[in-house]
Amino acid sequence: MAFLDAFLTPFPVSAFLSAHWERAPLHLRRDQSTNEGLFGLADADAVLANAGRAWAGSIRIVQDGAASPLAPRHGGVESAYRAYRDGATFVFSALQERVPAVRQLYASLAQALHGGVNINAYLTPPASTGFATHYDTHDVFVLQTAGTKRWVIHRPPLPLPVTSQEFTKALLPRYLEDADAPVLEAELTAGDLLYVPRGFLHTATSGPQASLHLTVGVFPPLIGTVLISALQAAVERDPALRASLPLGFVDHPDTTATDLAKLAHEAVDSVDWPAVVAALAPQAAATQSPSLDGHLLDLEKLPQLRLDTPLLRRPGTWTISPHHGRLRVSFRATHLDVPGHIEPDIRYIAGTDVFTAADLPGGLDEEGRLVLVRRLVREGALTHA
Repeated sequence: MAFLDAFLTPFPVSAFLSAHWERAPLHLRRDQSTNEGLFGLADADAVLANAGRAWAGSIRIVQDGAASPLAPRHGGVESAYRAYRDGATFVFSALQERVPAVRQLYASLAQALHGGVNINAYLTPPASTGFATHYDTHDVFVLQTAGTKRWVIHRPPLPLPVTSQEFTKALLPRYLEDADAPVLEAELTAGDLLYVPRGFLHTATSGPQASLHLTVGVFPPLIGTVLISALQAAVERDPALRASLPLGFVDHPDTTATDLAKLAHEAVDSVDWPAVVAALAPQAAATQSPSLDGHLLDLEKLPQLRLDTPLLRRPGTWTISPHHGRLRVSFRATHLDVPGHIEPDIRYIAGTDVFTAADLPGGLDEEGRLVLVRRLVREGALTHA
């Protein structure tokens, strides 16, 4: 929880998890410097100056509540700026793929939340609104980096919606007519953080200057998704669950319902739930895109790696488990099978940031230690500190 402590400062993580996570929005007013160095107006300006090239496919323009890609836009960046001057919002998608500081935030949050993360930036001109009132089917953290933006948040028409229950405009007028007063109205200034649980209706309008914020979407595993996956596996194991309904079942609805309920209970009882839970950690790790900055240089320096070379474990969750008489080490989408007797060394590395091969606590000799750390560097698990 150490990273979440810093990310949510000055609000306690325990209070956030008990009172706000998936329950209620939260606005934290913080010092202007808190979000500095992530993605500011100068960064956005530099990107737009080159948007006709590498960034074009990652920028969308939101105008009159609808988003369109910048890439095929007639007139290129000049046309986009005309739209911006008329009130359109620029959306810079998946910043973690392009901005090192944002990638570091992404990696730390994905590890802390054990789920997928995506980070977009929204640049809105003065006194303008991007998207109209809506809800998202994922939780979001908003990090204001420049200007101000006023948020109005209403209770959810549908608690904890999933992707199959996306927002539709049809429900909005009917719902807001009967809605209570907003559950939160907040003006974000640079440095502030806002948390909006999925399902909560929200809209945001910039102040007298341009507004820039990062929206951090988080996608942890859902209980329903895990249950569906476990029952699908049960269906694939048990021929009785793959049989068709009996012919004439519509003429005997009560009997059919009783038989289905019995099969459903048996299917649930057949699931190895501890194994299902044990599989969640590597699945969550696999959702974390690798951060491989400097990996090419690491590979070039491998022949010079020595016992006293400082090494750094790259961000990401490690899972360590027995596997066919050996030890399986999983990080991101990579799985390494290693001898079981080096488990003390593996667990030491998994729980340490900076170390050297000489620090390893197990019984490996010097050459064995070097073989282990070189393999982990080669696989992108370690980098030179």
